[in-house]
Amino acid sequence: MATLSNVILFLHRFYWWFFRHLNFKLGFMAGILSGSVVYFINYKYGYMIALFAFLKQFAYNFFMGGFNAGICEKLAKSIKPVWLALVLASIIPAGISFAAIYSIHHYLQTPNPIASTWWQAYGNFFVFFVTGLAFHKELEVKYKWIRILISSKKRIERGF
Repeated sequence: MATLSNVILFLHRFYWWFFRHLNFKLGFMAGILSGSVVYFINYKYGYMIALFAFLKQFAYNFFMGGFNAGICEKLAKSIKPVWLALVLASIIPAGISFAAIYSIHHYLQTPNPIASTWWQAYGNFFVFFVTGLAFHKELEVKYKWIRILISSKKRIERGF
């Protein structure tokens, strides 16, 4: 049986796990960008339907994009050879993203879920490659403006 102290402990651990593994700035940018595309696609059906579609897409991309960007950042910073860091920082988050998107399309019975997923997988691979490039420590000086753009203020203060 869950006691109040166990629930509070769980919420505390979830809170710290959540803020340690999520890149809010990239998640917010991904949510705004993809949510805006979805909004304009659905605008012809009414602004409330388009707004609801925007909010769903924003929430998904905020959490998944932010989480995958956090994984990409950790992989790019922790692996020594640049080529291996970039390969893993591109493939692993893109694979997680592909699995999540395919699962959503499959379980919501999209007529052709693989066709709805492949184009996003290719785009995610490129995005995570550029993100990994920006976060890698050995490339800090050359791409510092990109790191400032995509990293949160807390990570800048800690020296990435």
